Amino acid sequence: MPNDPAFILSVLDQCAEKMDFPMLDNGYVYLAASRLSLHYSGVDWAMVIEIFGYSPRGSVPDLQIYTIASRLHERNAPSSYVSSNAYANYLAYNSNNDSRFFFPIAEGAWMDQQAPEMFELCRYLAFTNREEVLATVAERRVSVPPELEEILVLDDWHHPDLCNNESQHWRRFLP
Repeated sequence: MPNDPAFILSVLDQCAEKMDFPMLDNGYVYLAASRLSLHYSGVDWAMVIEIFGYSPRGSVPDLQIYTIASRLHERNAPSSYVSSNAYANYLAYNSNNDSRFFFPIAEGAWMDQQAPEMFELCRYLAFTNREEVLATVAERRVSVPPELEEILVLDDWHHPDLCNNESQHWRRFLP
């Protein structure tokens, strides 16, 4: 049953085991802002985690939207993959999770090509313009089924430390 606590925790554990659960201390992303939202319909549920930051591997800061849910909406199109086999593998490996990227800051002439790393700019923008660098409602709900109601939005929460197996502590919340 999709809204059974044991099922929800098993989905979270599976994402953690596959390293598909967002890590706020990711060594590849300088975190500037994050937000978590919960969505529910009485039957289905979704958890969305937004991470805005800068990766030296990218050219501009990005906003990654992680969705973990009992059921996902608007999955990537099969044409986005090199083969039908690759698409089938994507669906099998990511049955309850999806990740999308948005770019709240566009490339432009303002960028200093001699000093392209801009993680301090991200932190500044997250402090002064938080709502502009985090997701719009439409971006936040990109993979959330439309009938789910947003029931909670958090800017601060205790996030599991997956490197130290903290996801196993989720089990203590079961009745």
